[in-house]
Amino acid sequence: MRKNFTLIELLVVIAIIAILAAILLPALNSARERGRIASCISQMKQINTGLLQYSIEYDDYTISYRPVAAYYWPQELINSGQAEKTMFNCPSSVAEYDKSALKDLFYSSYGLNYEGYGSGIYNTLPKKISQLRFPSVTFTLLESSANPFPQVYGCYRIPKNLSTNTTVGVPFPRHHNSRQMNLAFVDGHCETANIPTVNATKIYEFLSTNSYAWE
Repeated sequence: MRKNFTLIELLVVIAIIAILAAILLPALNSARERGRIASCISQMKQINTGLLQYSIEYDDYTISYRPVAAYYWPQELINSGQAEKTMFNCPSSVAEYDKSALKDLFYSSYGLNYEGYGSGIYNTLPKKISQLRFPSVTFTLLESSANPFPQVYGCYRIPKNLSTNTTVGVPFPRHHNSRQMNLAFVDGHCETANIPTVNATKIYEFLSTNSYAWE
């Protein structure tokens, strides 16, 4: 004869399921976040390769952060065939991008090191890659937040010193509860840095004291 579950037995099963979920969900979320970091750094590497290819085609000159008054460097890279618009969307901020960055590349998740790498605006010449003395440690791109810091969306350019100006961004650790940030460098490589804090001043201090260079 089939025996029905008692209330106590059902409660025990529910409790076991809850315990298993509590154990497994953090691991699943961590795996999902690792996947987003990998996708983000892959996109950043593609953009970085596009920047270097752009310089090859333009006599070693780096890209201007604002080539013309009408648009910013991401659009210039897209126009030259070196990138696609969706590449400027960090996978960890898709929802915010739908509202902002994909409509206006000012809000790119990846900010250009415009003072050290992508200098130049309108009718002024940017730097040449050959002028950069430390390509393996000099930033081309950093994950960014728009000002006032922090924001869920980024900014297309980042200064080498902290600024609250709303036309520039701030380096932003977007991953693993704001403790990891992807970076790209002049020599073409990308890496993930472990950031000890989400405080803007401390982030700049970290980037200035860990064998990185702005120019």
